[in-house]
Amino acid sequence: MKKLIVIRQSGYKFNSPAFGIFLAMGLMVFLWAPRNVSVAHADTLIGGCDVADYTTDSDHYGIYGAEFSASGTCYPPANTIRSHITIVMDDGGPVYVNGGQVWNIDPPDYYTCVIKNANFDISMTPGAANSLAWTTYNSPCAGEGARVHVDFYGSSCVGNAGNSCTSSANACGQTNSGSIQCDGSCSASTPSNPSGYGNSCTSSANICGQTNSGTIQCNGSCSASAPADSACPAPSGWIRCNGASSCTISYGGSGSMTWQTANTTSCSVAPTGWSGVTGSNSTGALYTDATYTLTCQGQNGSPYTSQATVTVSAPSVTIQANGSGGSITVPWNSNVNLTWSSSNAASC
Repeated sequence: MKKLIVIRQSGYKFNSPAFGIFLAMGLMVFLWAPRNVSVAHADTLIGGCDVADYTTDSDHYGIYGAEFSASGTCYPPANTIRSHITIVMDDGGPVYVNGGQVWNIDPPDYYTCVIKNANFDISMTPGAANSLAWTTYNSPCAGEGARVHVDFYGSSCVGNAGNSCTSSANACGQTNSGSIQCDGSCSASTPSNPSGYGNSCTSSANICGQTNSGTIQCNGSCSASAPADSACPAPSGWIRCNGASSCTISYGGSGSMTWQTANTTSCSVAPTGWSGVTGSNSTGALYTDATYTLTCQGQNGSPYTSQATVTVSAPSVTIQANGSGGSITVPWNSNVNLTWSSSNAASC
């Protein structure tokens, strides 16, 4: 036993029992009619859209040429291959969908109020909003109007399944290649970041051993670069004669020259030409004063100089005759005793 369901109605007045029975029979036939007509097609039902249910209008009841219309929006899934429309309506016609006549009962059995249905494919854009409007007239029965429904058929896979695709990128912009799966996803997964990426690292050192801190980049290098050599400390040092900044040696004697520096790359001593950031050498025999200049190149690029002075004592001599440093008078053909002494002299 079928269960009666009241479809949307508006303002119907039952003027006689016969009319009520007539309307009830029409509704039962309508409910019995299949909503979706099966179609022989290999694709799969993936969705549907109701544009309008059965519409009634008491004002137009029994009027030949009465017009009924409705509109709606359908959203076919992106993998829709075919959109199929089903119309279930009162005896009458024609039916216009989106302004074009798509179905007509010829000849219409006016006043018999037999439920009719039709189905056909309709063009719709997958994955987008599609407006659909329908209009029917010449339907004078109590349940004027139509039910309009669209079924969407498609493959279990999206239309571009199997095509090449690219995964999302990792932090370094690297991707993997794959193919589009049935559900539209890409088979390729995002590649892992390179080993060590983002870890802490230390730059190479500048000339004085200073470094900077950074992180490992996509190519495996460190983001930090070595500090400039100009950041190195200023050069410093000294040069000494016999352990002092200046010394005095005897005439023809020699002194010991030593030097030491810090934060330098090269040094030389003038006028001798000695070299090295540290060193020690003998002056050799000196008979005149001498100044030794230490000149260095600093690690930070700046020069450095230091000096040491060696003073040579002047030679002196004392001579005496018969013990007198002055003039003496002696007899003719007598002996004279001469004595002398010297200081700071190499030879006399």
